[in-house]
Amino acid sequence: ALFAHEVLVIFTRKEYYEAASVAGALSFNSIIYGFAYIAVIGCNVKKDNKPLALSVFAAALLTAFLYWLLVPTYGKLGAAISSAAGYLLVPVYLFYKSQQYWFIPFRFGLAVQLFLLAIGCFLVSFLIPTGSATLTIFWKLAIYLIYLMIALIPIYINYKPTILLWIQRLKQRNH
Repeated sequence: ALFAHEVLVIFTRKEYYEAASVAGALSFNSIIYGFAYIAVIGCNVKKDNKPLALSVFAAALLTAFLYWLLVPTYGKLGAAISSAAGYLLVPVYLFYKSQQYWFIPFRFGLAVQLFLLAIGCFLVSFLIPTGSATLTIFWKLAIYLIYLMIALIPIYINYKPTILLWIQRLKQRNH
């Protein structure tokens, strides 16, 4: 998402460059749908694919309704938002249903925090001046590195005992 403009510059013509914000926003859909592969685990254990079919059908209806509602006013951005909302419905419902079938202690909060942080970094990238390509790439790399550093905080908090155990084992190996 962060480098959507640069990717479009490399692989397309000038007419497509302004689609960078939409291409970036749509790149989050693959992450959202990736959550669905994890979310469906409980349904797979139960051998019940009906929740998957239901969630995909409901997502298609939601997406179509939001296209109808948002695209006339917001154009390609409305289409991107509509698609993201539809994609988001699938893992949300699947996590809900799967946890009823087979409880798995997922760390939902951590995944949501990291995902929202990524979206925040993407939105911040629109504040970067677009004069120099080199400077723009530098600032986007800086945003990415800041994302990684900030992301380590909730990861450390959520996995502190495991991380400390790894450190202890490494120290034992070196002695």
